[in-house]
Amino acid sequence: MINQNLEPFLQWAKEQGWQMRRNRTGQCQLDGSVTKRYQVPESYLEFLGAVRSCISPQDTAWFLCEEDYAGGQELMFRWNELELMSLAAAEDKGNKARMERIVRFWDGAMPFFVSVGGGYGFFALDTKEHPGAVLYGCEPYFEKAQQVAEDLDGFLSLLMKGEIELAE
Repeated sequence: MINQNLEPFLQWAKEQGWQMRRNRTGQCQLDGSVTKRYQVPESYLEFLGAVRSCISPQDTAWFLCEEDYAGGQELMFRWNELELMSLAAAEDKGNKARMERIVRFWDGAMPFFVSVGGGYGFFALDTKEHPGAVLYGCEPYFEKAQQVAEDLDGFLSLLMKGEIELAE
């Protein structure tokens, strides 16, 4: 589904004081490790083609964009940081079955938004059970995520209406 709320969201975010850089090329080249792992919804590719970065006014929540998925040493918070945190906690306890469940969850949940204000939380695109649906999860068990929107368009609409809390 093409994202009907993209331009209205970008205007709303600018008016709300979000720090935003537009992607002038309109193109997005996601890292191969991401595209091998996920069937990325077209609406999110459209978002990434329009936005280089989008950070909340408090600098505690942000959309993951092309540069985030590409990685690199300069990033303080990797795109899959929450998965890595869960895996490290399970590994510390020697819980291999839990580690497998964690990987299985994240194989079907592509994070696209991270919040670190008031605790760690994320929004992800479901890429397996309900392709394109938006999931929300938070610490301590990120993998107990719940669906909050039918798709990215619905998520942006709820965000603009103030019906999605960002815990800033």
